[in-house]
Amino acid sequence: MSKYVMPPRQKMINLLYVILIAMLAINISSDVLQGYDLVDKKLMERIAATEEYIDTMRVQVAMRHDEQLIAVSEQAYARTQSMRLMLDSLREAIAQYADKDDYCRGKLHARDDLNATPGVMLSATNGKGKALRLALDAYRESMLQLIADSTKRVYVSSFLNLQSSVRGMSWERETFSYLPAIGGVMMLNCIEEEVVQMLAEVHHSLLEDGLAGVRSGVGSYVLINEGQRIVDDNGMFDVPVVLVSPSVINTLYAGYGNVLNIFCAGVPFDQLDFSASGGTVVRRGGTCIITPQGNVRALSLRIYCVRDGKRTHLCDYDYKVQPLPDPVAFLTYRGSDNAVRNYYGGVPIRREDLSNAVGVEARVNEGPSVKFIVKSFETMMIKNGSGEISSARSQGNKLSAAQHEQILKLSPGDKFYVTSIVVASPDGTTKQISPINMIII
Repeated sequence: MSKYVMPPRQKMINLLYVILIAMLAINISSDVLQGYDLVDKKLMERIAATEEYIDTMRVQVAMRHDEQLIAVSEQAYARTQSMRLMLDSLREAIAQYADKDDYCRGKLHARDDLNATPGVMLSATNGKGKALRLALDAYRESMLQLIADSTKRVYVSSFLNLQSSVRGMSWERETFSYLPAIGGVMMLNCIEEEVVQMLAEVHHSLLEDGLAGVRSGVGSYVLINEGQRIVDDNGMFDVPVVLVSPSVINTLYAGYGNVLNIFCAGVPFDQLDFSASGGTVVRRGGTCIITPQGNVRALSLRIYCVRDGKRTHLCDYDYKVQPLPDPVAFLTYRGSDNAVRNYYGGVPIRREDLSNAVGVEARVNEGPSVKFIVKSFETMMIKNGSGEISSARSQGNKLSAAQHEQILKLSPGDKFYVTSIVVASPDGTTKQISPINMIII
C-alpha cells in the first residue's frame, strides 16, 4: 500500500482551522465584557458617593476655623487630586492604544483589545506600571501619616496594598499582564476608589482626632526605592520620582496661569527647580503656575533637583498650548427660595425671575476653570406684536436702573436680549462674546 501524502490544499485548510480555533480561544465573550462594564459602573457610583461624603467633611473641617487643620485637609485633597489625574491619564492612554485612529477622549471602543493594557503599563521602553506603583506607595504612606489613631491607621493601611502574591513578579506585572483594555480601565478605577476612600478616612480622622498624634510627616515626602520604603523628613533618596499633572491633561492655555499639581517622592518640593521654554513658572505653595508666552504652540517644562549645590536634571514634560476657549455669558438671578441661579438663555423665562436679575457673568465651560470679568453689556427688548425696540446699557456686570425699568415693562411673548457683552480675560485683553437670548413667559 502506498503511503498517503496530504495534498497542499488540505494542509492549508487544516492550518486555517488551527488558526480559527486559536482565535476563538483568545476571543473575549460579550458576557465577560458586560461583566467588566457592570463592575465598572458600580465602582463609579461608589466613587461619586465617596466624593460627596468627602466634600461634606471638608466643609466641616473648614467650620472648625483651625488654620493648621484646614491646611492639612487641603494638602491631603491636593495630593489625592494629583493621584487621580495620573490615573485618568493612564485610562486615556489605554483607550488611545486600543482605539488608535478611532480614539476619542473619554470613550473606549476596542474594549476587548488584549494588547492595550500591557502595552501601556508594562512596555519595556515606556511602561507606566512601575511609576504608578511608586506614586501609589508614596501617596499611601503620606496619607497614613495624617491619621492619629493607631487602630484606624492599621485599617487604612489595608488600602492600596501593592505587594505581589507571586514570588519574583512585580505588582504591576501581576496586575496588568492579562487584562483586556476594559479590564485595565476597570482596575485603574478600582485603584481610584481606594484612593478616594483613603482621603475619606483621613478627613474622618481629622474631624474625630484632630492633629493630636499625627506624625511630623505632614509636609514631608515619602521616599521609595526598589525593595524598601522609607519615610524621611530630610527627603534623602537616590532615585526621586516626580509626577506633574496640569489641571487639563497635556494642554496649557495661552495668556493664562495654568496650575501644575506637583506630586514628588524622593526630594522635598523646596529642592525642585523649574524652567520652561516659551513660558514663565512661578511657585505658589505646593503648586506651580506656568504661563505660556506670546504665540507659542508648544511648551516644555524641565525639572531639576538642587541639593548640596548640585543641580541634577530629573525629567521633562511637554505640553500643547492653545488659546483659551471663548467664555459663555449667563445671567444670575435670585429664585423664589432666594438662591442664586444661572440662566444661559435659549429657553423661556418668567418675567418674575428676570426682575430678580443680579447681573451678567461669563466663564469657560470647557477646559480650565476661568472666570472672565464682564466690563459692559447692553439689553434690548422687542415687544411682541408692535415690534417696538428699546435698549439700555450698563457699565460693569450689574444691571442699571434703566435696565431694571426695561424688564418691568416686559410682557409674555416679548423678546429680551443681553448683547454687546464685553469681557476681560485673565491677561487683561478684552473681547465681545455671544449674547444671551430669551423669550418671556
